[in-house]
Amino acid sequence: MAGSHIVASRIGPEQAAGCGGRLQPSARKVPFMVRLTPEQEAAYLLDHGVSRADLKPEVQAEYDRLLAERHARNPSNSPEPSSTGSDVQADPPIPDAPEPVPDEIWSGTPNVVLDGARYAIGWQRFPAEKGGPAYVTARRGILGGRKVLERYPLTDDGWARAWAAFAQLDRATAEKTRATIAKRSAAQPLNQIPLNQIPFQLARHLWHFKTYRILCAVGAVIFFSLLAYTIISPGVNFQTLRSDLSKVHFPPGYHLVAQHREGTDCHDQCSITQTWAWTRSTPRTTSAACADVLRAMTSAYPDTQSNSPIPAHASCDYYADPAGDSFNPGDGKPEIDGSVQTSQTHTKYSFLIELTAAYPAD
Repeated sequence: MAGSHIVASRIGPEQAAGCGGRLQPSARKVPFMVRLTPEQEAAYLLDHGVSRADLKPEVQAEYDRLLAERHARNPSNSPEPSSTGSDVQADPPIPDAPEPVPDEIWSGTPNVVLDGARYAIGWQRFPAEKGGPAYVTARRGILGGRKVLERYPLTDDGWARAWAAFAQLDRATAEKTRATIAKRSAAQPLNQIPLNQIPFQLARHLWHFKTYRILCAVGAVIFFSLLAYTIISPGVNFQTLRSDLSKVHFPPGYHLVAQHREGTDCHDQCSITQTWAWTRSTPRTTSAACADVLRAMTSAYPDTQSNSPIPAHASCDYYADPAGDSFNPGDGKPEIDGSVQTSQTHTKYSFLIELTAAYPAD
């Protein structure tokens, strides 16, 4: 690093001769190096307008401290080192230090005053053993995250040092940030905000809490999942089908002898079939059974109609639409079907009534 050392010359004692210690023409000069302290090196580079970007951390710290001191002593005439060292110009005064409220000081990532540029200034919460909350200068990474370049105490002096370092990194962004700080300082305190605006202000501040953001994300996932299920679900399930069947009441003497369901869910196709038998000792004809089925279904669903043609091995067959007009035409509809089956070779009953609730209707 140029300026890190001063080159001097040294001669050997064997080369000195003559009165008055005058050097002989053959005297040989031997270069040697004098190392500067970080403070001396920072002062030298600051005086000559050299950028701090490539300095060692300890020299950068002294550089920022000296620059802040010069700003404090004479803000209007403090020189700003250029990247080439060929120009020296005055810095605008350092803006007043912002006072972030506790919920603006995030842990794990910097909260910057003005986002969008490569370099930024802001603050961040660090563990107490590492100094606690601090002002920081930060750089945006390739993936968009912010990396802390340097941190400074959360004091007026720390702010001055942070701003001086930030201005060296990106003067244009520093000027935009200055305007943002001015707007922030002019913002209304909460007790002066109109009542109808307070919820929006509180929501904006709460958003900066990581826990709140996580809860919002989880809530959003649950909400949209339920919304998608509501849109996709046909509104029919096995409980709906059982409820539709329970409204059909056969006269005394009939008993439920079997029940089974088909389909894993009602997004595709599902059905429940109940089998009823006449169990009294008094015989019952199939025509009387058909009348029983029609009366029971009409009582529950007045729009019950007869199926035609009647399926094989059935004396009669009726159907009803339990949903009426509550379903959209494209969604499909459930259907109740009741029939008297007469081909019962493997049972003791002369006939059986099959009552089926299905979705969608065939």
